[in-house]
Amino acid sequence: MSLKNAKTIFEHQELEWSKISNKSNAIKTLEWLEKQQIFKPFKYTAKGIKARQYVGVISLGGQLVQVLPKVFSKQSHKMSFRQAVTIESNSINDSITGLMYLLKITKKLKINEVELAKLCKHTDSMLEVFIRLFADNLLELLQNDYRRNYVAQEDNLKFVKGKINFTKHLRNNYIDKSKFYCSYDEYESNILLNQFLKATIKKCISSTKSSFAILQKCDQLLIDVDDKRFTNPNICNRVKFTRLNQKYEYVFNLAKLLLFGSSPKLATNDNQTFSIMFDMNALFEEAIFEILDSNKSDFDITNIKAQSPQKKIFDEGCLANFTMKPDIYIKKKDGSIIVLDTKYKLIESIRSDYNSSQKQVSQSDVYQMFAYSQYYQAEKCILLYPRFEKSFENQLSSKDIGFNLQISTIDLHLADNVSYKGFVELLKEKLQKILKAENLSE
Repeated sequence: MSLKNAKTIFEHQELEWSKISNKSNAIKTLEWLEKQQIFKPFKYTAKGIKARQYVGVISLGGQLVQVLPKVFSKQSHKMSFRQAVTIESNSINDSITGLMYLLKITKKLKINEVELAKLCKHTDSMLEVFIRLFADNLLELLQNDYRRNYVAQEDNLKFVKGKINFTKHLRNNYIDKSKFYCSYDEYESNILLNQFLKATIKKCISSTKSSFAILQKCDQLLIDVDDKRFTNPNICNRVKFTRLNQKYEYVFNLAKLLLFGSSPKLATNDNQTFSIMFDMNALFEEAIFEILDSNKSDFDITNIKAQSPQKKIFDEGCLANFTMKPDIYIKKKDGSIIVLDTKYKLIESIRSDYNSSQKQVSQSDVYQMFAYSQYYQAEKCILLYPRFEKSFENQLSSKDIGFNLQISTIDLHLADNVSYKGFVELLKEKLQKILKAENLSE
């Protein structure tokens, strides 16, 4: 998991085989991911591989590849989604910062704003951010609240400690009457939680420069803890949190991410298959939902649900399991219903010109929104896209059937030095304008 020779590309950008250190190992990793049905982060091209909508870091046969989202960079407004954004430090930093903001909005990253700003400043590595976050939080915990637990022990001793296990005492000390087979609790640091944290330190310490000294201090504080190699994520289920150790839960979750990657199916600690990747389709939808849900009163919302309520299309029969499942279902204070579907993809035009080479609104997306409109009796349906090159705001209406469709884009690019709070407020303002846009049928 070395950061030294990491390759950085943007989503939907190609990485040529010539730039990957071990092509055969990289292909084996990709084939393994597909075989395990984990996810498909890339598609093959004539010269190499092309990133899909997954962003983050992944090790392909030992070659670390960083895939960044384009949507936060100012350059994304000046060129096609299909063109490569120039790999410049400012665009990389914008992309990493924007992604971290989305992870915080969606509660996948618990960090205060000051710490987040400090971590993202002048960094060109997403993995460095996660390692530093883990290292800083762990060091503070170990220095102030080093976890030790009572661990059940058994031993044949020359003195009584705890209580005598008479069954084993008679079996082991039938001849030697000078010993006592005892069961007792030992208050010690060599517990599973600490072993897991130490294993994460060992994995990360060789991959970082900026956090090396901090991880070294953490390792010294855990000197009495056994070195263990964890290869199965299921071991995490054995670590239980109570009010006594709940302070460690956040750093434990970061350790899981760094040790096993972001997919629970990556049941290996091998650097050949390590990944921390996020689906921008899901992240975009979740971020929009969280902003609306956490500010319901500002949007005049009484009820909001993600991916629900699921309604069956047919009461019974062979297709009874077919359901309607909009991304975001909104009920406003006046009783009106709005159905909002997020689409993390480029649109260059909203005209239905079959001869155009431009990316247009999908017919199937419009049909889907029409179905939602009729089934949920929605006053308005919204197709929401992130802005790349152009901004769109269109109201389409069919008075005869009462179908009102709004096609909107929302600008996610980071203004200069915008804080996390400022970024959220800007998104909130933009969403308020989108939801309050008047229907043409009125």
